[in-house]
Amino acid sequence: MGRQQGWVLGLAGLVFFLVLFMNGTPGMATAEDGLVDQWTKQALQIEERVRQGGEENYLKAREETAVLAKSFARSDLSEVNLSIQGVEALSETLVELDRQLNRVMPASDDLNRAAERSALAFDAIAHPHQPLWYRYEPVFRKDIARVKGAAKKGNPENLRIAVRELILHYEQIEPALEVARKPMTVEKVRSLMNFLRSRVHINPLPREELRGGIRQWERMVPPLFNGPEEDVTAFGGGTLPPILPAALSLGGLIAMVLSYVGWKKHRYKQRRMPGRF
Repeated sequence: MGRQQGWVLGLAGLVFFLVLFMNGTPGMATAEDGLVDQWTKQALQIEERVRQGGEENYLKAREETAVLAKSFARSDLSEVNLSIQGVEALSETLVELDRQLNRVMPASDDLNRAAERSALAFDAIAHPHQPLWYRYEPVFRKDIARVKGAAKKGNPENLRIAVRELILHYEQIEPALEVARKPMTVEKVRSLMNFLRSRVHINPLPREELRGGIRQWERMVPPLFNGPEEDVTAFGGGTLPPILPAALSLGGLIAMVLSYVGWKKHRYKQRRMPGRF
């Protein structure tokens, strides 16, 4: 079983490597033509309109989201040099933002979160060295302190709430991580968050497992924000069941390869039908 699993992971890794190699090195976008800067300004403007609230601002945000989505969909992303997972993450933020804006009664909290996720992700392309998602580093430090305090006082419900709040904050920067960090780094972080998410719903609350996960997250935060990125993967995985990281990594590789194939098909159809969006 172990040999078969290793063979499958090795094959998936080889396929993924070949796809990336043929498409260029994954990483940050180059803003030579100003397109990336334009996307970022649009995303930040949409976030500001959503934050201000009101029917008129929501209407303008909806129109501007449509313009941004159209520009993003029609661009030649191979020239922008986004990684596969970055393309998928940016697309998903636009889809979710559009869905929230087109609700009959927009929920302000959900809409604000969707707008921020999109803005942070697009900003991560234009500003790889000082991106806006870095502002979440002190937020995570406060989250960690809150979780530790709740665990020390022995209040399971407060501990549950504190862990959920930490996970919610992680979800805000996840698309930006997909853009800014290597696939293995993102998978390690996601594996840990999935582990915490799976434990926070259990009754009685497995406090020792949650403590172990939070200690691991505390070690991962500094290199995640300030580097070296390799330290994130070195710290990741210690608390998780052995099969979980391997399964998640394989699933992530397959998803990214399929997303890349789907995107290439989409680009091919656009080139065959130049007059259509």
